[in-house]
Amino acid sequence: MQFAATDDLGNASDYVTCGPLSIGFAPIPPVAFAPSPVQSLPSPAHLRLTTARITHGQLLVRGRLAGRATGSVMCSYTARGRHPVHGRATVRSGAYKLLLRVPFSKGILSIRYSGDRAFAPQRITRRVG
Repeated sequence: MQFAATDDLGNASDYVTCGPLSIGFAPIPPVAFAPSPVQSLPSPAHLRLTTARITHGQLLVRGRLAGRATGSVMCSYTARGRHPVHGRATVRSGAYKLLLRVPFSKGILSIRYSGDRAFAPQRITRRVG
């Protein structure tokens, strides 16, 4: 096949010979996506209550978590018809300790672990007294 080109001013080129010509779209190779890093789900913190004892109007709460757990533990102690008593402790070496002033001896103790990058939040509830 022979082709000639012209510009806007009317200038024409010499004829050019070329091989077979096809008009269409060139196939596009599929895009290879880089796999995203797999994020593992946080593992359970194994929140445990080891001591919940009321003595002389004070509630002593002790417990354990996984050894590498960090963060904080929130505690609330509630009795029927009374306002709840709240406390907070920082987890150190997988252990926590709280001392709450409680004017009543029987109630419900609720402990919540906040969680961190490696461990999921957890909550436990126990009757005390």
